Amino acid sequence: MYLASIFVTWLTFAALGTTSLWVVWAAPGPTRVKVQRSLGPVCLLSVVVMLVWMQFAAGW
Repeated sequence: MYLASIFVTWLTFAALGTTSLWVVWAAPGPTRVKVQRSLGPVCLLSVVVMLVWMQFAAGW
């Protein structure tokens, strides 16, 4: 259960990261700047969620 949770968490994290990079590269100029500004908090939030998820999984 614990290993499965870690695997799912990392898989989700990798998918979000890949999607974010694709959006940044594919976006036109002004949109790209807006996306880059908004990605900072999103990345931070995703790291926090991942850490909380791992703590939750460790509780099992």
